[in-house]
Amino acid sequence: MIKAAYNKTTHLELSQDAISRMEIVKINIEDNTVILRIGNNKYHCKLLKKYPEENSYFIKVNGTLIELEKKNHYSDIISKISKYTNSDQKINKLVSPMPGLILEIQTKAGEKVKKDEPLIILEAMKMENVLCSPVDGIIREILVNTKQTVEKNSVLIKFET
Repeated sequence: MIKAAYNKTTHLELSQDAISRMEIVKINIEDNTVILRIGNNKYHCKLLKKYPEENSYFIKVNGTLIELEKKNHYSDIISKISKYTNSDQKINKLVSPMPGLILEIQTKAGEKVKKDEPLIILEAMKMENVLCSPVDGIIREILVNTKQTVEKNSVLIKFET
């Protein structure tokens, strides 16, 4: 049984039976893509970013960005503890962790966002990196455009404080 949280809100459980009904149509390891068939439906999946230490993965399925977080029986306890340890930090901007090309901006000024919500997809070294909101807040200003090249530590988004 695999347990996961889907975009932080929907919880899903995949049984061995459900997994066995998935047919792998094609795998491209260089591209981090796989095409699955479940019944008459095809799913084009691409792994964008993985954070194994956090059991978190960003994937695109048929063009829709999804965050999957593997769960275990300690996950809820750890989540409650981390809420207290990170609450003192004041973060008001999102910066580029590396040089790259802005592929997609998934928010707009004035929009409310949640912590860990995907905001920007940055291409660097032929990999798509999902940059997520570091805080719950409101987007004050977006300082970049799609197809724009950015340097490491460039401010991409400012949040209202």
